[in-house]
Amino acid sequence: MTPYAQVLGADLDRLPSPCQALHRAFGRFEGRITVKPAPFPALRLLARLMGLPAATRDAPLVLETAPSEQGACWTRVIGTQCMVSEQRAMPDGTLAEQLGPVTLAARLVPDVEGLHLETAWVRFLGLRLPRLFWPGVQAREWAEGGLYRFEIDIRLPVLGTRLIAYSGWLDPLAS
Repeated sequence: MTPYAQVLGADLDRLPSPCQALHRAFGRFEGRITVKPAPFPALRLLARLMGLPAATRDAPLVLETAPSEQGACWTRVIGTQCMVSEQRAMPDGTLAEQLGPVTLAARLVPDVEGLHLETAWVRFLGLRLPRLFWPGVQAREWAEGGLYRFEIDIRLPVLGTRLIAYSGWLDPLAS
């Protein structure tokens, strides 16, 4: 069972079918993505050190989800770049995703249009950060035209400067 399915339980059935298809089972999904980088070179370097992709516009995207020891491994191939994260269902009912030294846990908020993610806690190098130091994350997914659509925007704590933003689509029903 995927970590999303574990956390959502029966609420998974409330999601639009493309969202259900992506989160119900592991698999390989294809689509397109646009990545907007941080506005400053030092922040772009920080993003790259964290394993986040560089800027790209309307690039091919392949997402492979597979079971792992902790829960699930999500491998995103964006053009020629690769971004890998580990996800797991947490005992507190959140979904935790680890990317490099950062682990962010989110509450999954489903509705008939899709899913919103709300930050529940953040760890850096295993240490839980006070809320003041959490990145600002806006994340949502929905269905449109039979496709799974997503938007993620991550901003630095305190300053609110964009670290990265990406959006695009996958066709989980074709997989």
